[in-house]
Amino acid sequence: MNSFKDVGLSLSIAALVGCLAGGADAQGVAEPVMTTPGAGVIGVAEAGGAFGSAVRAEIAVLGPEQRKAIDGFYAARGYEPFWSGADDTNLTGLMAMLDEADMQGLPYLRYSPDALKLLAASPAPEDRPVLEIAATRSYLKFAGDLTAGYLKPASIDEEIAIRPRRLSDQVLLSRLGSGEAVQVVLAGLEPADPSY
Repeated sequence: MNSFKDVGLSLSIAALVGCLAGGADAQGVAEPVMTTPGAGVIGVAEAGGAFGSAVRAEIAVLGPEQRKAIDGFYAARGYEPFWSGADDTNLTGLMAMLDEADMQGLPYLRYSPDALKLLAASPAPEDRPVLEIAATRSYLKFAGDLTAGYLKPASIDEEIAIRPRRLSDQVLLSRLGSGEAVQVVLAGLEPADPSY
């Protein structure tokens, strides 16, 4: 039976993930969105079946393009965890890069690193798919901002006609499958311009 402390932790995690799912506005303030916390107890042996079902439940609230890209990413992996497996190198690398978002001129809070840290600290198996999707969405948001910037140039001045090309979620996720460390993948997305 869950104690009040466990329930409180689950509610705190659900609230933070809801903010993560909604993203953040231009000032870095998170917009809450409903999510599906506690999608089911997941064991290592049943990662393909139950974990895959839980991942699909987590992404059900996303737009069709992002849902398709994330589902394709996990399907290609046999619905094995990418961020929260026995080796947490991928998650650690992502969090290290997010911690340096301000140095890239990007708003740190936009990527909800505190929610990721709380989810990563949770021992509850039902939080694992929530962490997976939260980390994947933080990666996509950060990687997209690295490639195309956070601000739309025309929102600063209507005369600016530059339209940065943002890589699709599918392309960004395919880079994670290259076998390179997450930090190397993200560093490779930084602008190549010497003045950057």
